[in-house]
Amino acid sequence: NITPPAAETPPQGEQKAATDAKTQEPVKYELKLPADALVDKSDLERIEADAKARGLSAEEAQSILDRENSALASFVEKQKKQTEGIVDGWKKAVEADKEIGGANFPKNAEIAKRAVDRFGSQEFKQALEESGLGNHPELVRVFYKIGRAMENDEFLSGQPNSIGKKSP
Repeated sequence: NITPPAAETPPQGEQKAATDAKTQEPVKYELKLPADALVDKSDLERIEADAKARGLSAEEAQSILDRENSALASFVEKQKKQTEGIVDGWKKAVEADKEIGGANFPKNAEIAKRAVDRFGSQEFKQALEESGLGNHPELVRVFYKIGRAMENDEFLSGQPNSIGKKSP
């Protein structure tokens, strides 16, 4: 007589753990962000979904959130310092430029500023300021040349009595 092998039953301790896991209530995640957090709501939702899928505790999920926020803050700070270094390099390059820098830099910078003031919208000026591009040597050079071209603008009028009179 051949009898099929009996289904193996897990040891008693494993059975109890499996039953406990099924009856256990799901973990409620109340992840908290600091006021100056750089992660946003979508990141919060992603971390919570991942924590649920992996069966992590609320503390473990909070730890992941804190770590991601810290990593993002560190990245942003490095980017900010790198950008500041680039903009400082542009400022030095403009001040040392043969055409617009040197001893005449303050006067030439004012000429460029007048061109920006005349033709640039408030939003354009704000973008130049916020991005640091207002210090880019080529942009300063372009606006300097526009400013110089504006200096020669004059209103030319004809002779007051020349209208309607023709020589015979």
